[in-house]
Amino acid sequence: MVDNSRPSDNNNNTSNNEIPAGPNSDYGSVTIIPNNTGTISTESNNTPVVTTVNDNIEPEAPEIPRVHQMLVLYIGKGGRIIKRAHITVAKGETDFKVLSKLATAKKKLPKGYKVTGKVKKVAKHLDVWVSKKGQPANKRAPRTKDVLYITKDGKIVKRTRITGSVSKLAKSKLPKGYKITGIDRVHNHYNVWIKKAGK
Repeated sequence: MVDNSRPSDNNNNTSNNEIPAGPNSDYGSVTIIPNNTGTISTESNNTPVVTTVNDNIEPEAPEIPRVHQMLVLYIGKGGRIIKRAHITVAKGETDFKVLSKLATAKKKLPKGYKVTGKVKKVAKHLDVWVSKKGQPANKRAPRTKDVLYITKDGKIVKRTRITGSVSKLAKSKLPKGYKITGIDRVHNHYNVWIKKAGK
């Protein structure tokens, strides 16, 4: 009796997942077992073979060096800020020579200026002292000061102004008949203490 409830297989295969081996093969049939883990298992009558496929491996990205921007103030004559700029510094860099070299690079300087040699770290920024090319780097114009010639009892004998060093020039402005006993700087002026000559 023939069982008509099961359709016949014209290729006489017993399973859709079974692949028949060729007539000259040393192996029997091979069964492919799919799964959801990325692994495909194949097995034959004699030799099991397991192949793993992993598409989730990513190449390591190169490490990016950490840097930050440091403010640099370029200061001219009289303390005037000529230019503000930033230099790129490696994170944690504290070597003053490295910072100074970056701050005094020619491309960073104000146009028409040169470094006087003074670079100072103040808080989180750098001060770079500069001067115009052709101008003496460290020379400042002499300042004019108010000078009072005062006696011991506080009497002001003379008021004048002196341009340059008061200690060197005070004698040239001395009131007639007096001599200097001392010089004091008080805020923005100088007191030159005097007394009558011969006393």
